[in-house]
Amino acid sequence: MPQPSWQAFQKELEISEGQALVVLPVVYYFFAWGIYEATAWLSWLTIPVAIAVALLLVAVILTALSELSLHVKRADTATQTLRAASQGRIELKGTLLPVDGKALTSPLYGIPCVSYDAGFTAVRRTTGKTTADTTGRVALREKVVADAVLLSDGVDEAFLPLNDVHRYHTQVELDRCDAPTDLLRADLRDQIGHDQIGRDGWRVAARTETIIPCDKPVLVNAFFITLTTADSYLAAEAKHLGKPPPEPKALENSPKETLWRAYCQRRQEESGAAHPVTVNALLPNRGLTEIGIVRERDATWQNTVKVVGMAVVLAPATLYLFLRLTGIIGRWDPLF
Repeated sequence: MPQPSWQAFQKELEISEGQALVVLPVVYYFFAWGIYEATAWLSWLTIPVAIAVALLLVAVILTALSELSLHVKRADTATQTLRAASQGRIELKGTLLPVDGKALTSPLYGIPCVSYDAGFTAVRRTTGKTTADTTGRVALREKVVADAVLLSDGVDEAFLPLNDVHRYHTQVELDRCDAPTDLLRADLRDQIGHDQIGRDGWRVAARTETIIPCDKPVLVNAFFITLTTADSYLAAEAKHLGKPPPEPKALENSPKETLWRAYCQRRQEESGAAHPVTVNALLPNRGLTEIGIVRERDATWQNTVKVVGMAVVLAPATLYLFLRLTGIIGRWDPLF
């Protein structure tokens, strides 16, 4: 059986998203109808539910407008590789690597990655029943989160902080219990006797990873700057954004600054120079608080159309529910 790739999982996810978009209008209609009937039964819910529905409507519209605005801004920014990048605001294309330059390997699917969140359970089958004792169960829950990574184009690299939004936009969910067991980490294979899977030995009950692959193309909209190994990333970021310099305690407690120091130390050692050497870094654009990171395919209209299409589906139904709850309009056949 061939080794699974994150691209295959991603394709399955896209198909599921497409199917969800088709059935969403029907599901949402019954959801809205249920809410309306609940307020008819419990009248005191009408006002708080109407407020919640109004907030939902605003959120749907703002999300669609934000996505459109972000796409327009990306379209107005030149896209380059690091080797050809000029200082200043730019959109860079590349892939992600850990700060030490060495890719991690996800423990369940063996895919090179920047970070992973893995959950695994295998149970032993005995006379058709599953034992729950310690000898009949192997479980793994392991998480490695990257607070900063390197953006690489295969030649040059730049220091790039990550936050929860960045991780969400770049991660891939892997979930397939029938994947080859020889892809499991060695210690897991040894515990379950992987050659017995599917026979009279162990059965995989759960096998899920959420990873950020190393070879996943991303686009980063940021401010490209060259610093030295003697500089502080947080201090450079504060100066660039017009903020006060960070306190020494903030520098000491910042995971981002700690990773920056480790990266600078590695670059200094690799250069063999006694004086500070130059390093590339990515800062938030002025006027923004975060760096923009998206999958390369999301930089086209594909993701924008999906988000706006979702708004087109949800906004009219949400508006209708709000107008019905507030009594502004009456019932429209064949709606509730």
